Amino acid sequence: MYKWEDNPNVRLYYVAMGKWHNSKHQLALAEQFKDDVNSLNTYKEPVIHFIDIDGFKGIIDSNENNFEVVLNSIDTMPLTSVDKVDNSCMLLCYASELKKLLSTDEGIIRKSLFDDNVRDFQGDNNINTEIGRTIKEEPEKFALLNNGITIVCEKYTPSNRQITIKNPQIVNGCQTSHVIFNVEESNTVPLVIKLISTQDIEITNQVVRGTNRQNIVLDEAFETTKKFHKELEDVINALSPEYERFYYERRSKQYDHNPSITQYQKLNFRIIVHSFVSMFINEPHLSHRHESKLLDTYSNILFKDYQSKLPYFASCLTFYKLEKLFRKNKLDKPKHYTYKYHLMMIFRELIAGKSPNINSEQMVDEHSTLILNVLKSDDKTLAKFVESIDIFDKTREHWEKELHKSPHGIKDNKDFTLLLLKRVRKNNQHVTDLVDDVNFRYKGKIVKIIKDKFGKYCGFIERKPNNVFFHSNSAKGLNLFNSEGKLVSYRVSTNPKSGQLLAVDVNFE
Repeated sequence: MYKWEDNPNVRLYYVAMGKWHNSKHQLALAEQFKDDVNSLNTYKEPVIHFIDIDGFKGIIDSNENNFEVVLNSIDTMPLTSVDKVDNSCMLLCYASELKKLLSTDEGIIRKSLFDDNVRDFQGDNNINTEIGRTIKEEPEKFALLNNGITIVCEKYTPSNRQITIKNPQIVNGCQTSHVIFNVEESNTVPLVIKLISTQDIEITNQVVRGTNRQNIVLDEAFETTKKFHKELEDVINALSPEYERFYYERRSKQYDHNPSITQYQKLNFRIIVHSFVSMFINEPHLSHRHESKLLDTYSNILFKDYQSKLPYFASCLTFYKLEKLFRKNKLDKPKHYTYKYHLMMIFRELIAGKSPNINSEQMVDEHSTLILNVLKSDDKTLAKFVESIDIFDKTREHWEKELHKSPHGIKDNKDFTLLLLKRVRKNNQHVTDLVDDVNFRYKGKIVKIIKDKFGKYCGFIERKPNNVFFHSNSAKGLNLFNSEGKLVSYRVSTNPKSGQLLAVDVNFE
Protein backbone atom coordinates (compact mmCIF):
# COMPACT_ATOMS: atom_id res chain seq x y z
CA MET A 1 0.00 0.00 0.00
CA TYR A 2 2.93 2.36 0.61
CA LYS A 3 3.54 2.36 -3.19
CA TRP A 4 0.10 3.79 -3.92
CA GLU A 5 0.23 7.24 -5.46
CA ASP A 6 -3.42 7.86 -4.61
CA ASN A 7 -6.21 6.43 -2.47
CA PRO A 8 -8.26 3.58 -3.97
CA ASN A 9 -11.51 4.15 -5.80
CA VAL A 10 -14.77 2.62 -4.57
CA ARG A 11 -17.49 1.77 -7.08
CA LEU A 12 -20.78 0.26 -5.98
CA TYR A 13 -23.26 -1.27 -8.43
CA TYR A 14 -26.91 -1.88 -7.61
CA VAL A 15 -28.34 -4.02 -10.42
CA ALA A 16 -32.02 -4.85 -10.97
CA MET A 17 -33.89 -6.01 -14.06
CA GLY A 18 -36.49 -3.28 -13.88
CA LYS A 19 -36.47 0.44 -14.76
CA TRP A 20 -34.65 3.07 -12.70
CA HIS A 21 -36.94 5.88 -11.52
CA ASN A 22 -34.61 7.88 -9.23
CA SER A 23 -35.98 6.30 -6.06
CA LYS A 24 -35.54 8.75 -3.18
CA HIS A 25 -35.11 5.83 -0.76
CA GLN A 26 -32.29 4.28 -2.82
CA LEU A 27 -30.60 7.65 -3.34
CA ALA A 28 -30.72 8.34 0.42
CA LEU A 29 -29.07 4.95 1.11
CA ALA A 30 -26.40 5.83 -1.45
CA GLU A 31 -25.63 9.15 0.25
CA GLN A 32 -25.41 7.42 3.64
CA PHE A 33 -23.00 4.90 2.16
CA LYS A 34 -20.83 7.70 0.75
CA ASP A 35 -20.74 9.42 4.16
CA ASP A 36 -19.73 6.17 5.87
CA VAL A 37 -16.91 5.56 3.40
CA ASN A 38 -15.69 9.17 3.48
CA SER A 39 -15.49 9.04 7.27
CA LEU A 40 -12.78 6.36 6.97
CA ASN A 41 -10.44 8.87 5.25
CA THR A 42 -9.01 5.96 3.25
CA TYR A 43 -10.76 6.09 -0.12
CA LYS A 44 -11.66 8.57 -2.83
CA GLU A 45 -15.24 9.82 -3.09
CA PRO A 46 -17.33 6.66 -3.78
CA VAL A 47 -19.17 6.36 -7.09
CA ILE A 48 -22.52 4.56 -7.01
CA HIS A 49 -24.27 3.25 -10.12
CA PHE A 50 -27.90 2.15 -10.27
CA ILE A 51 -28.09 -0.31 -13.17
CA ASP A 52 -31.49 -1.12 -14.67
CA ILE A 53 -32.31 -3.36 -17.63
CA ASP A 54 -31.09 -0.82 -20.21
CA GLY A 55 -27.89 -0.15 -18.29
CA PHE A 56 -27.23 -3.86 -17.90
CA LYS A 57 -27.63 -4.42 -21.64
CA GLY A 58 -25.19 -1.57 -22.23
CA ILE A 59 -22.60 -3.22 -19.98
CA ILE A 60 -23.02 -6.54 -21.82
CA ASP A 61 -22.62 -4.82 -25.21
CA SER A 62 -19.52 -3.04 -23.91
CA ASN A 63 -17.99 -6.29 -22.65
CA GLU A 64 -18.62 -7.85 -26.06
CA ASN A 65 -17.27 -4.70 -27.74
CA ASN A 66 -20.61 -4.18 -29.47
CA PHE A 67 -21.06 -0.41 -29.53
CA GLU A 68 -20.73 2.75 -31.62
CA VAL A 69 -18.89 5.98 -30.87
CA VAL A 70 -18.77 9.32 -32.69
CA LEU A 71 -15.40 11.10 -32.81
CA ASN A 72 -14.81 14.72 -33.84
CA SER A 73 -11.76 14.98 -36.11
CA ILE A 74 -9.32 17.80 -36.80
CA ASP A 75 -8.57 16.32 -40.21
CA THR A 76 -8.66 13.00 -42.08
CA MET A 77 -6.72 11.55 -45.00
CA PRO A 78 -7.95 8.46 -46.89
CA LEU A 79 -5.49 5.62 -47.46
CA THR A 80 -5.02 3.61 -50.63
CA SER A 81 -7.52 0.89 -51.55
CA VAL A 82 -6.69 -2.63 -50.29
CA ASP A 83 -8.47 -5.89 -51.10
CA LYS A 84 -10.82 -7.05 -48.28
CA VAL A 85 -10.51 -3.65 -46.56
CA ASP A 86 -13.78 -1.73 -46.81
CA ASN A 87 -12.27 1.63 -45.89
CA SER A 88 -9.20 3.14 -44.22
CA CYS A 89 -7.88 6.56 -43.28
CA MET A 90 -5.50 8.53 -41.07
CA LEU A 91 -7.40 10.53 -38.49
CA LEU A 92 -6.05 13.50 -36.51
CA CYS A 93 -8.02 14.36 -33.38
CA TYR A 94 -7.60 15.46 -29.78
CA ALA A 95 -7.10 12.83 -27.09
CA SER A 96 -10.40 13.88 -25.50
CA GLU A 97 -12.10 12.24 -28.51
CA LEU A 98 -10.21 8.99 -27.97
CA LYS A 99 -11.37 9.01 -24.35
CA LYS A 100 -14.98 8.77 -25.60
CA LEU A 101 -14.02 5.40 -27.02
CA LEU A 102 -11.84 4.33 -24.07
CA SER A 103 -14.27 5.14 -21.28
CA THR A 104 -17.35 3.12 -20.28
CA ASP A 105 -20.50 4.77 -18.96
CA GLU A 106 -19.19 4.07 -15.44
CA GLY A 107 -15.98 6.01 -16.14
CA ILE A 108 -13.56 3.06 -16.25
CA ILE A 109 -11.38 1.99 -19.14
CA ARG A 110 -13.01 -0.36 -21.65
CA LYS A 111 -10.70 -3.40 -21.38
CA SER A 112 -12.49 -5.29 -24.17
CA LEU A 113 -10.98 -2.83 -26.67
CA PHE A 114 -7.59 -4.50 -26.33
CA ASP A 115 -8.50 -8.18 -26.83
CA ASP A 116 -6.66 -8.25 -30.18
CA ASN A 117 -3.57 -6.52 -28.78
CA VAL A 118 -0.48 -8.64 -28.24
CA ARG A 119 0.09 -7.22 -24.74
CA ASP A 120 -1.99 -5.69 -21.99
CA PHE A 121 -0.99 -2.46 -20.24
CA GLN A 122 2.55 -2.90 -18.92
CA GLY A 123 2.23 -0.37 -16.09
CA ASP A 124 4.60 2.46 -15.21
CA ASN A 125 7.63 1.26 -17.16
CA ASN A 126 10.16 3.64 -18.75
CA ILE A 127 8.32 3.93 -22.05
CA ASN A 128 4.93 4.67 -20.50
CA THR A 129 6.49 7.14 -18.06
CA GLU A 130 8.04 8.94 -21.04
CA ILE A 131 4.66 9.06 -22.83
CA GLY A 132 3.12 10.63 -19.71
CA ARG A 133 5.95 13.15 -19.44
CA THR A 134 5.47 14.26 -23.07
CA ILE A 135 1.74 14.76 -22.47
CA LYS A 136 2.40 16.94 -19.42
CA GLU A 137 5.48 18.88 -20.52
CA GLU A 138 5.41 19.02 -24.35
CA PRO A 139 1.84 18.22 -25.47
CA GLU A 140 2.27 20.03 -28.81
CA LYS A 141 4.97 17.47 -29.78
CA PHE A 142 2.92 14.41 -28.90
CA ALA A 143 1.66 13.66 -32.43
CA LEU A 144 5.25 13.94 -33.72
CA LEU A 145 6.90 11.75 -31.07
CA ASN A 146 4.22 9.06 -30.66
CA ASN A 147 3.42 6.28 -33.17
CA GLY A 148 -0.28 6.85 -32.54
CA ILE A 149 -3.13 4.37 -32.34
CA THR A 150 -4.29 1.72 -34.81
CA ILE A 151 -7.98 0.84 -34.70
CA VAL A 152 -9.65 -1.94 -36.66
CA CYS A 153 -13.44 -1.70 -36.75
CA GLU A 154 -16.40 -3.38 -38.39
CA LYS A 155 -17.47 -0.16 -40.11
CA TYR A 156 -16.94 3.58 -39.94
CA THR A 157 -19.00 6.38 -41.48
CA PRO A 158 -17.52 9.87 -42.06
CA SER A 159 -19.80 12.91 -41.96
CA ASN A 160 -18.25 16.39 -42.25
CA ARG A 161 -15.71 16.38 -39.39
CA GLN A 162 -17.33 13.55 -37.48
CA ILE A 163 -16.67 9.83 -37.83
CA THR A 164 -19.02 7.16 -36.46
CA ILE A 165 -17.08 3.99 -35.58
CA LYS A 166 -18.82 0.63 -35.05
CA ASN A 167 -17.33 -2.15 -32.89
CA PRO A 168 -13.71 -0.93 -32.71
CA GLN A 169 -10.65 -2.83 -31.54
CA ILE A 170 -7.36 -1.13 -30.66
CA VAL A 171 -4.78 -3.49 -32.17
CA ASN A 172 -1.78 -1.21 -31.56
CA GLY A 173 -1.46 1.56 -29.01
CA CYS A 174 -2.56 -0.19 -25.82
CA GLN A 175 0.18 1.54 -23.79
CA THR A 176 -0.54 4.98 -25.26
CA SER A 177 -4.29 4.55 -24.73
CA HIS A 178 -3.91 3.68 -21.05
CA VAL A 179 -1.54 6.58 -20.40
CA ILE A 180 -3.92 9.02 -22.14
CA PHE A 181 -6.82 7.66 -20.11
CA ASN A 182 -4.92 7.97 -16.82
CA VAL A 183 -3.39 11.44 -17.36
CA GLU A 184 -5.94 14.19 -16.80
CA GLU A 185 -3.92 16.76 -18.79
CA SER A 186 -4.17 14.68 -21.98
CA ASN A 187 -7.47 16.09 -23.30
CA THR A 188 -5.92 18.72 -25.59
CA VAL A 189 -3.10 16.52 -26.88
CA PRO A 190 -3.24 15.98 -30.69
CA LEU A 191 -3.28 12.32 -31.64
CA VAL A 192 -2.90 10.37 -34.90
CA ILE A 193 -5.21 7.35 -35.39
CA LYS A 194 -4.96 4.85 -38.23
CA LEU A 195 -8.54 3.65 -38.79
CA ILE A 196 -9.20 0.44 -40.75
CA SER A 197 -12.62 -1.00 -41.55
CA THR A 198 -12.62 -4.73 -42.32
CA GLN A 199 -14.46 -7.90 -41.31
CA ASP A 200 -11.69 -10.21 -42.52
CA ILE A 201 -9.89 -11.82 -39.56
CA GLU A 202 -6.72 -12.46 -41.61
CA ILE A 203 -6.45 -8.76 -42.46
CA THR A 204 -6.81 -7.95 -38.76
CA ASN A 205 -4.04 -10.40 -37.86
CA GLN A 206 -1.77 -8.91 -40.53
CA VAL A 207 -2.40 -5.43 -39.14
CA VAL A 208 -1.61 -6.66 -35.61
CA ARG A 209 1.70 -8.13 -36.78
CA GLY A 210 2.62 -5.17 -38.96
CA THR A 211 1.84 -2.41 -36.49
CA ASN A 212 3.65 -4.12 -33.61
CA ARG A 213 6.92 -4.73 -35.45
CA GLN A 214 8.48 -1.49 -34.19
CA ASN A 215 8.54 -2.93 -30.67
CA ILE A 216 10.26 -6.07 -29.39
CA VAL A 217 7.38 -8.52 -29.74
CA LEU A 218 8.19 -12.21 -30.22
CA ASP A 219 6.42 -14.21 -32.95
CA GLU A 220 4.70 -16.46 -30.43
CA ALA A 221 2.93 -13.39 -28.99
CA PHE A 222 1.10 -12.97 -32.30
CA GLU A 223 -0.04 -16.61 -32.14
CA THR A 224 -2.12 -15.84 -29.06
CA THR A 225 -4.15 -13.17 -30.90
CA LYS A 226 -5.69 -15.87 -33.12
CA LYS A 227 -9.24 -17.15 -32.79
CA PHE A 228 -8.21 -20.48 -31.23
CA HIS A 229 -6.55 -18.84 -28.23
CA LYS A 230 -9.41 -16.43 -27.60
CA GLU A 231 -11.80 -19.38 -27.58
CA LEU A 232 -9.46 -21.38 -25.33
CA GLU A 233 -9.38 -18.45 -22.91
CA ASP A 234 -13.20 -18.45 -22.87
CA VAL A 235 -13.29 -22.23 -22.29
CA ILE A 236 -10.86 -21.97 -19.37
CA ASN A 237 -12.88 -19.13 -17.84
CA ALA A 238 -16.07 -21.18 -18.20
CA LEU A 239 -14.81 -24.60 -17.04
CA SER A 240 -12.09 -23.94 -14.46
CA PRO A 241 -14.46 -22.83 -11.64
CA GLU A 242 -15.85 -26.40 -11.66
CA TYR A 243 -12.39 -27.60 -10.63
CA GLU A 244 -10.09 -24.82 -9.42
CA ARG A 245 -10.02 -21.29 -10.78
CA PHE A 246 -7.09 -20.48 -12.99
CA TYR A 247 -6.59 -18.16 -15.96
CA TYR A 248 -4.99 -18.21 -19.38
CA GLU A 249 -2.82 -15.09 -19.41
CA ARG A 250 -3.04 -14.81 -23.17
CA ARG A 251 -1.47 -11.35 -23.20
CA SER A 252 1.44 -10.12 -21.10
CA LYS A 253 0.30 -8.66 -17.75
CA GLN A 254 -3.33 -9.22 -18.74
CA TYR A 255 -4.47 -9.74 -15.13
CA ASP A 256 -2.08 -7.41 -13.31
CA HIS A 257 -4.94 -5.00 -12.68
CA ASN A 258 -6.68 -7.64 -10.54
CA PRO A 259 -4.78 -8.18 -7.26
CA SER A 260 -7.12 -11.03 -6.25
CA ILE A 261 -5.57 -13.25 -8.96
CA THR A 262 -2.37 -14.80 -7.65
CA GLN A 263 0.67 -15.42 -9.84
CA TYR A 264 0.33 -19.21 -9.72
CA GLN A 265 -3.25 -18.94 -11.04
CA LYS A 266 -1.93 -17.53 -14.33
CA LEU A 267 -0.93 -19.97 -17.06
CA ASN A 268 0.85 -18.43 -20.03
CA PHE A 269 1.37 -19.58 -23.61
CA ARG A 270 4.68 -21.29 -22.79
CA ILE A 271 3.10 -23.46 -20.10
CA ILE A 272 0.20 -24.41 -22.36
CA VAL A 273 2.49 -25.46 -25.23
CA HIS A 274 4.82 -27.49 -22.99
CA SER A 275 1.94 -29.13 -21.11
CA PHE A 276 0.06 -30.17 -24.23
CA VAL A 277 3.13 -31.42 -26.12
CA SER A 278 4.18 -33.43 -23.06
CA MET A 279 0.78 -34.91 -22.22
CA PHE A 280 -0.94 -35.49 -25.55
CA ILE A 281 1.97 -35.83 -27.99
CA ASN A 282 4.16 -37.76 -25.52
CA GLU A 283 7.18 -35.47 -25.94
CA PRO A 284 8.11 -34.30 -22.39
CA HIS A 285 11.80 -34.56 -23.30
CA LEU A 286 11.27 -31.48 -25.50
CA SER A 287 10.13 -29.29 -22.59
CA HIS A 288 13.54 -27.58 -22.58
CA ARG A 289 12.86 -26.13 -26.02
CA HIS A 290 11.53 -22.62 -26.48
CA GLU A 291 7.81 -22.50 -27.15
CA SER A 292 8.37 -20.84 -30.54
CA LYS A 293 10.44 -23.85 -31.65
CA LEU A 294 7.74 -26.26 -30.53
CA LEU A 295 5.10 -24.16 -32.27
CA ASP A 296 7.08 -24.39 -35.50
CA THR A 297 7.80 -28.13 -35.13
CA TYR A 298 4.15 -29.01 -34.46
CA SER A 299 2.48 -26.36 -36.60
CA ASN A 300 0.35 -29.09 -38.23
CA ILE A 301 -0.80 -30.37 -34.86
CA LEU A 302 -1.19 -27.50 -32.38
CA PHE A 303 -3.99 -24.96 -32.03
CA LYS A 304 -6.16 -25.79 -35.02
CA ASP A 305 -9.60 -24.14 -35.10
CA TYR A 306 -11.32 -27.45 -35.86
CA GLN A 307 -9.87 -29.14 -32.76
CA SER A 308 -11.61 -29.61 -29.43
CA LYS A 309 -10.44 -27.32 -26.64
CA LEU A 310 -11.01 -29.99 -23.98
CA PRO A 311 -7.57 -31.71 -24.18
CA TYR A 312 -5.89 -28.31 -23.97
CA PHE A 313 -7.96 -27.51 -20.90
CA ALA A 314 -7.16 -30.92 -19.38
CA SER A 315 -3.41 -30.40 -19.84
CA CYS A 316 -3.65 -26.90 -18.29
CA LEU A 317 -5.59 -28.18 -15.29
CA THR A 318 -3.17 -31.08 -14.83
CA PHE A 319 -0.24 -28.65 -14.77
CA TYR A 320 -2.04 -26.39 -12.29
CA LYS A 321 -2.91 -29.28 -9.96
CA LEU A 322 0.61 -30.73 -10.09
CA GLU A 323 2.17 -27.35 -9.34
CA LYS A 324 -0.13 -27.01 -6.34
CA LEU A 325 0.88 -30.45 -5.01
CA PHE A 326 4.55 -29.50 -5.21
CA ARG A 327 3.90 -26.09 -3.66
CA LYS A 328 2.10 -27.66 -0.71
CA ASN A 329 4.88 -30.28 -0.28
CA LYS A 330 2.52 -33.16 -1.00
CA LEU A 331 5.15 -34.41 -3.47
CA ASP A 332 8.95 -34.38 -3.21
CA LYS A 333 9.86 -31.17 -5.06
CA PRO A 334 13.69 -31.44 -4.88
CA LYS A 335 13.60 -34.95 -6.30
CA HIS A 336 10.84 -34.82 -8.93
CA TYR A 337 9.93 -31.23 -9.85
CA THR A 338 12.41 -31.18 -12.74
CA TYR A 339 10.48 -34.06 -14.32
CA LYS A 340 6.98 -32.61 -13.91
CA TYR A 341 6.18 -32.87 -17.62
CA HIS A 342 7.16 -36.55 -17.63
CA LEU A 343 4.86 -37.10 -14.66
CA MET A 344 2.00 -35.39 -16.51
CA MET A 345 2.42 -37.81 -19.43
CA ILE A 346 2.44 -40.84 -17.11
CA PHE A 347 -0.58 -39.42 -15.23
CA ARG A 348 -2.61 -39.24 -18.45
CA GLU A 349 -1.55 -42.73 -19.56
CA LEU A 350 -2.47 -44.25 -16.19
CA ILE A 351 -5.95 -42.77 -16.30
CA ALA A 352 -6.96 -42.94 -19.95
CA GLY A 353 -4.46 -45.11 -21.84
CA LYS A 354 -2.82 -44.30 -25.14
CA SER A 355 -3.52 -40.80 -26.43
CA PRO A 356 -6.01 -40.72 -29.31
CA ASN A 357 -5.68 -38.60 -32.43
CA ILE A 358 -6.07 -34.97 -31.42
CA ASN A 359 -8.23 -34.34 -34.52
CA SER A 360 -10.80 -37.01 -33.58
CA GLU A 361 -13.05 -34.81 -31.47
CA GLN A 362 -15.28 -37.46 -29.95
CA MET A 363 -12.41 -39.77 -29.01
CA VAL A 364 -10.19 -37.03 -27.57
CA ASP A 365 -13.11 -35.55 -25.61
CA GLU A 366 -13.87 -38.94 -24.04
CA HIS A 367 -10.16 -39.36 -23.27
CA SER A 368 -9.98 -35.89 -21.70
CA THR A 369 -13.15 -36.44 -19.68
CA LEU A 370 -11.57 -39.46 -17.98
CA ILE A 371 -8.68 -37.25 -16.90
CA LEU A 372 -10.94 -34.41 -15.75
CA ASN A 373 -13.02 -36.80 -13.64
CA VAL A 374 -9.90 -37.68 -11.65
CA LEU A 375 -8.80 -34.04 -11.41
CA LYS A 376 -12.10 -33.16 -9.72
CA SER A 377 -10.90 -35.03 -6.63
CA ASP A 378 -7.77 -33.84 -4.82
CA ASP A 379 -7.34 -37.27 -3.22
CA LYS A 380 -7.60 -39.15 -6.53
CA THR A 381 -5.29 -36.65 -8.22
CA LEU A 382 -2.65 -37.06 -5.52
CA ALA A 383 -2.94 -40.86 -5.63
CA LYS A 384 -2.42 -40.94 -9.40
CA PHE A 385 0.60 -38.66 -9.21
CA VAL A 386 2.09 -40.80 -6.42
CA GLU A 387 1.60 -43.80 -8.72
CA SER A 388 3.17 -41.84 -11.58
CA ILE A 389 6.21 -41.04 -9.46
CA ASP A 390 6.56 -44.70 -8.52
CA ILE A 391 6.63 -45.66 -12.22
CA PHE A 392 9.12 -42.88 -12.92
CA ASP A 393 11.46 -43.96 -10.09
CA LYS A 394 11.37 -47.63 -11.10
CA THR A 395 12.06 -46.71 -14.72
CA ARG A 396 14.98 -44.50 -13.72
CA GLU A 397 16.38 -47.32 -11.57
CA HIS A 398 16.04 -49.76 -14.48
CA TRP A 399 17.71 -47.19 -16.78
CA GLU A 400 20.73 -46.83 -14.48
CA LYS A 401 21.22 -50.27 -12.91
CA GLU A 402 20.04 -52.69 -15.57
CA LEU A 403 20.63 -50.77 -18.79
CA HIS A 404 23.78 -49.13 -17.35
CA LYS A 405 22.94 -45.77 -18.85
CA SER A 406 23.87 -42.38 -17.45
CA PRO A 407 21.43 -40.84 -14.95
CA HIS A 408 22.36 -37.41 -16.28
CA GLY A 409 20.30 -35.83 -19.04
CA ILE A 410 17.34 -38.21 -18.84
CA LYS A 411 15.03 -35.20 -18.74
CA ASP A 412 15.86 -34.40 -22.38
CA ASN A 413 16.32 -37.97 -23.60
CA LYS A 414 13.69 -39.39 -25.96
CA ASP A 415 14.76 -42.98 -25.26
CA PHE A 416 13.98 -42.46 -21.58
CA THR A 417 10.52 -41.18 -22.51
CA LEU A 418 9.92 -44.31 -24.60
CA LEU A 419 11.04 -46.45 -21.67
CA LEU A 420 8.53 -44.68 -19.41
CA LEU A 421 5.73 -45.34 -21.90
CA LYS A 422 6.78 -48.95 -22.25
CA ARG A 423 6.61 -49.47 -18.49
CA VAL A 424 3.32 -47.66 -18.00
CA ARG A 425 1.73 -49.64 -20.83
CA LYS A 426 3.39 -52.87 -19.66
CA ASN A 427 4.12 -54.04 -23.22
CA ASN A 428 6.51 -53.48 -26.12
CA GLN A 429 4.05 -51.57 -28.29
CA HIS A 430 5.75 -49.16 -30.69
CA VAL A 431 5.23 -45.53 -29.74
CA THR A 432 4.88 -42.96 -32.51
CA ASP A 433 5.65 -39.31 -31.92
CA LEU A 434 2.59 -38.15 -33.83
CA VAL A 435 -0.60 -39.96 -34.73
CA ASP A 436 -1.94 -38.98 -38.16
CA ASP A 437 -5.65 -39.43 -38.81
CA VAL A 438 -6.16 -41.25 -42.13
CA ASN A 439 -9.78 -40.03 -42.28
CA PHE A 440 -8.97 -36.35 -41.73
CA ARG A 441 -8.36 -33.93 -44.61
CA TYR A 442 -5.29 -31.77 -44.09
CA LYS A 443 -4.40 -28.63 -46.02
CA GLY A 444 -1.09 -27.33 -47.33
CA LYS A 445 0.70 -25.67 -50.25
CA ILE A 446 2.55 -27.55 -52.96
CA VAL A 447 6.20 -26.51 -52.52
CA LYS A 448 7.83 -28.59 -55.24
CA ILE A 449 6.82 -30.45 -58.43
CA ILE A 450 9.12 -32.96 -60.16
CA LYS A 451 8.79 -35.90 -62.60
CA ASP A 452 9.51 -39.52 -61.77
CA LYS A 453 11.52 -41.83 -64.06
CA PHE A 454 8.36 -42.58 -66.05
CA GLY A 455 7.71 -38.90 -66.71
CA LYS A 456 4.78 -38.64 -64.30
CA TYR A 457 4.36 -35.68 -61.97
CA CYS A 458 5.00 -35.99 -58.25
CA GLY A 459 6.02 -33.54 -55.55
CA PHE A 460 5.91 -32.36 -51.97
CA ILE A 461 3.28 -30.58 -49.89
CA GLU A 462 4.41 -28.22 -47.13
CA ARG A 463 4.10 -29.88 -43.73
CA LYS A 464 5.92 -29.81 -40.38
CA PRO A 465 8.31 -31.23 -39.34
CA ASN A 466 8.86 -32.77 -42.83
CA ASN A 467 7.16 -32.04 -46.14
CA VAL A 468 4.90 -34.89 -47.30
CA PHE A 469 5.36 -36.65 -50.67
CA PHE A 470 2.55 -37.25 -53.15
CA HIS A 471 2.24 -38.76 -56.62
CA SER A 472 -0.03 -37.83 -59.49
CA ASN A 473 -1.66 -41.24 -59.08
CA SER A 474 -3.07 -39.87 -55.79
CA ALA A 475 -4.14 -36.61 -57.45
CA LYS A 476 -6.25 -37.92 -60.29
CA GLY A 477 -7.81 -35.37 -62.57
CA LEU A 478 -5.50 -32.55 -61.43
CA ASN A 479 -3.23 -30.66 -63.80
CA LEU A 480 -0.05 -30.49 -61.73
CA PHE A 481 1.92 -28.54 -64.34
CA ASN A 482 2.99 -25.19 -62.85
CA SER A 483 1.04 -25.97 -59.63
CA GLU A 484 3.75 -24.98 -57.14
CA GLY A 485 2.33 -22.61 -54.53
CA LYS A 486 -1.25 -23.83 -54.95
CA LEU A 487 -3.26 -24.81 -51.86
CA VAL A 488 -4.46 -28.43 -51.71
CA SER A 489 -6.31 -30.68 -49.29
CA TYR A 490 -5.28 -34.28 -48.74
CA ARG A 491 -5.50 -37.34 -46.53
CA VAL A 492 -2.47 -39.23 -45.25
CA SER A 493 -1.37 -42.81 -45.69
CA THR A 494 1.79 -44.83 -45.05
CA ASN A 495 3.94 -46.64 -47.59
CA PRO A 496 3.77 -50.29 -46.38
CA LYS A 497 7.35 -50.97 -47.51
CA SER A 498 9.25 -47.89 -46.35
CA GLY A 499 6.91 -46.59 -43.65
CA GLN A 500 7.09 -43.16 -45.36
CA LEU A 501 4.13 -40.82 -44.81
CA LEU A 502 2.30 -40.11 -48.07
CA ALA A 503 -0.36 -37.64 -49.14
CA VAL A 504 -3.28 -39.27 -50.96
CA ASP A 505 -6.63 -38.15 -52.40
CA VAL A 506 -5.11 -34.75 -53.22
CA ASN A 507 -7.46 -31.99 -54.45
CA PHE A 508 -7.06 -28.31 -55.18
CA GLU A 509 -8.77 -25.99 -52.68
